[in-house]
Amino acid sequence: MKLGKKSAKAVALYFKHRRAISFVMLLVMAGLVFAQGPATLYDKLNDLCKNIRNLVPLLGVISLVIGGAIYAGSQVLGAEARAKMNVWATALLTAGVLGIVVGMLAPAAMKFIIDAFGVTDIATDWCEGAASGG
Repeated sequence: MKLGKKSAKAVALYFKHRRAISFVMLLVMAGLVFAQGPATLYDKLNDLCKNIRNLVPLLGVISLVIGGAIYAGSQVLGAEARAKMNVWATALLTAGVLGIVVGMLAPAAMKFIIDAFGVTDIATDWCEGAASGG
């Protein structure tokens, strides 16, 4: 069976990132298997928003610290190793900034999604506090 160019690229992309894709699928399946707690879609979106708002900025700050440490540590190495580590540090710093921004914008984005579905009775404590977790 011969694959088209787009299909071959999709398969190659999958095999390139199969560990990350498998990890995300594992998290999704674990969430479905151990799903408990709130029964309404609103409550589940509220918990998702709380989890994003609480976890993603923390990971962003950790990423910034690790990226800064890698950048600082690379300055004592030779040119070739320094260039490679600067790429890693730049990627971590970018991920850290994006994580902080996503964490800050999550409540507004989730509220926009809920408003788009026509839900008008959003609680005043939308996306406040820690997630219930079941």
